[in-house]
Amino acid sequence: MATKHIVANWTFNGNAFAEALRNSVNKGDFKALAELLEVSETTVARWATDTHHSAFPHPSMGNFIKVCNILDLDPRSFWELDA
Repeated sequence: MATKHIVANWTFNGNAFAEALRNSVNKGDFKALAELLEVSETTVARWATDTHHSAFPHPSMGNFIKVCNILDLDPRSFWELDA
């Protein structure tokens, strides 16, 4: 019996991540989260408004997982299968 592989393309839902971030962190607490992640407060604010750098339209995977762990978010809820 042969093994069959299927490639599934996933897309990061930046809007959902931004909304979850805004709902979980008060704007004044962006600084504390930024310090925990060792990124700038501006970076966290951009994630919360879904205005990332166009060349890299989402946080790095390491920072994404750290945010999910710190805020007790499910990482699976921010990824969607491409149609």
